[in-house]
Amino acid sequence: MSKEVKTFIPKRFEEKYSDLLGEEFPAFLAACKTKLPRSVRANSLKISPGDLQKRLEVQGIELEPNLYLPGVFMVKTENVQLGQLPEHQKGFFVVQEVSSMIPPIVLDPKPEEVVLDLAAAPGMKTCQMAELMRNKGAIVAVDVAVERLKALWFNMNRMGILNTLVVHRDSRRFYSQVGFDKVLLDAPCSTEGFVRKRPDALKGWHPNLVLKKSHVQKQLIERAFSVLKPGGVLVYSTCTLSPEENEEVVDFLLRKNGNAQIEKIFFPGFKFRPGLVSYKNRRFHSSLDKTVRVLPQDNDSEAFFIAKIRKF
Repeated sequence: MSKEVKTFIPKRFEEKYSDLLGEEFPAFLAACKTKLPRSVRANSLKISPGDLQKRLEVQGIELEPNLYLPGVFMVKTENVQLGQLPEHQKGFFVVQEVSSMIPPIVLDPKPEEVVLDLAAAPGMKTCQMAELMRNKGAIVAVDVAVERLKALWFNMNRMGILNTLVVHRDSRRFYSQVGFDKVLLDAPCSTEGFVRKRPDALKGWHPNLVLKKSHVQKQLIERAFSVLKPGGVLVYSTCTLSPEENEEVVDFLLRKNGNAQIEKIFFPGFKFRPGLVSYKNRRFHSSLDKTVRVLPQDNDSEAFFIAKIRKF
């Protein structure tokens, strides 16, 4: 585990997760108070992982290949400004946290498919999907925030992404006459998982914020599912562990749509916890145990939640 840092943890946050995690809570809290390891992903559209490693190590940057994610390296050298390196500016690599790379891999977009990325900016997962599709097929990337869309455009141009159409719109109000083969919804959330990246990330955290985000997420997941083709796949993910933003949202979708079915997620080597089938006095759909929770102490990563849903 990485070194401890001074992290702001609200009392009500501690109480919530102490109740939720039980004997796991001390390890969870300790992980939240440690610095997040840095990781980079080679842009396969521009460079091979081996060539990237050679170029960076010549500059004294020590990289360690990630055991579970091809083309991904853990950065072992401290105090290097990765964003200022020529290789970053040329789009040879992206700085991205390991658990945030998993949702696009679970979605598994193919070169011949039409893919929707809702709430897409700043575009790290958009670019990752374009790489997985080898810059073929088509991606529609939608976001409402202009400043974040600027970041998406910048990242696309830097990474050499050619198969993506950017749409400025509230994702809850995105309509399409074309059905999508696959949809990624990495939903705006209370960002609890960011606490290892930003020690002050929880300063704005409050139970009411969680409920507000949950309300928006239910609207988003309904919209995402509605534009999915029969037989298509929706991946819903967040960087939070709040059941209100995760299992409750997916449960909401399942109960409103009899043609929605959760599928099991396979990702060898990375430790997942099963999703919750109950929380407090609520019972969720029994298939919610096929969704996955990523606890920060299990993989020395951010916290994450991922659900894979097929439309029949």
